[in-house]
Amino acid sequence: METTITAPPPIWVSLVPLFLIAIPLWVLMFLLARRKGKSFVPYFILGLLPLVNVMAALWLASQTDASVKAELDDLRERLNAGLGRPQAH
Repeated sequence: METTITAPPPIWVSLVPLFLIAIPLWVLMFLLARRKGKSFVPYFILGLLPLVNVMAALWLASQTDASVKAELDDLRERLNAGLGRPQAH
């Protein structure tokens, strides 16, 4: 019986599953970063690392939205102005 030796696939073929998983996470992290008022660049870089990308997306999802922070700051200022207290930030 004759054995045939085949050449290994190119390295980019091994990276296809990584990109198939990373691309949806990049989109998710882009949308979350914009909503949270954060820069997308660090999360894009973290999205390249397996397992770290999932943890970064979960951490980003757990952060408070920028609109909620702005509303809370506005309420704090209105409350402090109404009560005559000094503003604490």
